[in-house]
Amino acid sequence: MSAREPRKPHRLAPDTYMQPGAVCQVIIVTRERHRVFADVALATGTTQVLRQQAGETGALLYAFCVMPDHVQLVLSPSESCRIPTFIARFKNFAQRSAWARGVEGRIWQRSYWDRFLRGDEDVRIAAEYVLDNPVKAGLATERGRYAFAGSTVSDL
Repeated sequence: MSAREPRKPHRLAPDTYMQPGAVCQVIIVTRERHRVFADVALATGTTQVLRQQAGETGALLYAFCVMPDHVQLVLSPSESCRIPTFIARFKNFAQRSAWARGVEGRIWQRSYWDRFLRGDEDVRIAAEYVLDNPVKAGLATERGRYAFAGSTVSDL
């Protein structure tokens, strides 16, 4: 019988999430891919939480999209808020918003997926990809027509 090797942490070094100018794509999935945000009130509340957290923390939210079973972000940290801190705060307040609207139990998977853009990657292209997702999924006819997607830093 062989001993199991310990799992490697899936997060990068903590300083990576605080680098000025770093841009990260993030996908946060609902628990068991339940279509929690197909409910307009829940999607609205979650969108409000995102905007509020960006304002309070100073994180740059280049693009966000609240899809029925996940949330996609393109963001940079602020001087006072690392990306994992932003995600934790967002998930916490969005969960509380869902509970206030009658949802029972947890809505989020425990972790999230992230990827930093390399120096040669354009943040605008990453943001457009996120903002185009509702169109690709048939939730909107064109970019800008989906109520639960946007940016807190620019008009794309």
